[in-house]
Amino acid sequence: MTYDKLDFNDLENVAGGFEERNIGLPTVGMEIVCPKCHKKDPDSFAASALYDPNLQSVEYRCSCGCKFVCSHGKVILREDWDALCKQKGINYPF
Repeated sequence: MTYDKLDFNDLENVAGGFEERNIGLPTVGMEIVCPKCHKKDPDSFAASALYDPNLQSVEYRCSCGCKFVCSHGKVILREDWDALCKQKGINYPF
């Protein structure tokens, strides 16, 4: 019996999302999946994520129009993130 090694593209298809590989982001290693349309291929997301170092949050934009924020291992829709920031008196820069 022989075993083939999976490359990152194959692994992303098995795992359910693309793995963030940008070591400059706090989401490095996290599987990224759109919470609305469930797209998971890297080409579905904007070429660059919006990183706020003060909040340790990363905003992703999907080709379906959904914007969502990943922070401390959690995923939240952008509109909910805005409401949470407002409630806590935080000025989200994006």
